[in-house]
Amino acid sequence: MSALHFRPRRAPAAFTLVELLVVIAIIGILVALLLPAVQSAREAARRLQCANNVKQLALAVHGYNQSHQKLPYGNIYLPDNRPPASWATLILPYMERQAHFDLFDFSQVIGHANNAAAQKLSVPMMICPSDPRGSAKKGLLPARCMCCPAAQVEAMALWYTACAGPVDAGGSCPMCPSGQSWCCQGDNYGKNGDGPGMFVRWKTSFKRESVRDGLSNTIMIGETLPWQTIHNAAFGVNMSIGVTNVPMNFRLPENQLPVEGMSDSALHSRNPHSKTGGYKSEHSGGAMFALGDGSVHFVNDSIDFQLYNALGTRNGHETASLP
Repeated sequence: MSALHFRPRRAPAAFTLVELLVVIAIIGILVALLLPAVQSAREAARRLQCANNVKQLALAVHGYNQSHQKLPYGNIYLPDNRPPASWATLILPYMERQAHFDLFDFSQVIGHANNAAAQKLSVPMMICPSDPRGSAKKGLLPARCMCCPAAQVEAMALWYTACAGPVDAGGSCPMCPSGQSWCCQGDNYGKNGDGPGMFVRWKTSFKRESVRDGLSNTIMIGETLPWQTIHNAAFGVNMSIGVTNVPMNFRLPENQLPVEGMSDSALHSRNPHSKTGGYKSEHSGGAMFALGDGSVHFVNDSIDFQLYNALGTRNGHETASLP
């Protein structure tokens, strides 16, 4: 037999430095391509949740209307602020939050110690998941005149406000085109019951039948960013409402935002609701709205300003509908 000849096995070749760098570069490119898709998918899910929040709030308003034969009032502002209820407070039983509603002491002002626990209780359905500031303290924002004129306390904020339409902001409509009456209606947020929208700041409730422009053509609830203003507490007595005569997605610069520890007068001078009370969101290009019929729509912030304000009126006699 012939002798067997064995050849030594060659050791596997290792990656060269150039090959390693190429692989790392390819992985980096793939991650760069994948990351926006992941972020887009996450935002789509958050946006869907936001739309569901608006839908549930709209259904709760309709539940209140069915029980009381009228819409809830927006706020109770002055002279006594009792009972201390906003529209967001009144619809709690229709959101399966009766126990939360029962925590309020309606014989006292909202700033009373009896109402501290109820005012600070988080309501996830009132927080837009696309706003990272909403996750901080489960939607609680620090005292910033939110419950004026009651005590300054930490309070549950409100990412979805009831619509007062193109209402006169206490004698000031700075964002309106000059001389355009369609943009500045009523008196002092509807103090005399003459506000143009479905809600006013005062203890005035409208019947659903008063929405003569059509429920499907009138904004009932819209999305906002409460950290942009000093007022938007869910259960406060003042400004749980929004207006359409501030262009959608208009925001004050950081140096005009509320700062903790400032006096009320300083806060109001740099952060007037006539500029901060509009609708806005962290979604790209617009915000979520519920119309009077309960339908939910994402409205583009490029919408014609006059049309936008026409959609804010319940009885403006306009032939306005979403594009």
